[in-house]
Amino acid sequence: MSSFLSPNSSPAASFLGELSQLQHQNPRQFSKVLTQITDRLKKAAQSAAISGDSQKAAQLNQLAASLKNAASTS
Repeated sequence: MSSFLSPNSSPAASFLGELSQLQHQNPRQFSKVLTQITDRLKKAAQSAAISGDSQKAAQLNQLAASLKNAASTS
């Protein structure tokens, strides 16, 4: 866990802290992890679209696109 996070940090904050640390310590692995997350988000978006939840699908696709951009610029 990153030193700037308190023990009471949310799971999301802890996860983002770990990603930030990975980005600085191992950029190649960071890009690989973001690619894996992006792939899972795209699959979740496809499932949401199939289920008829186009708003959720759009949000998941937007998040996937943002992460893909972050992975390619790191």
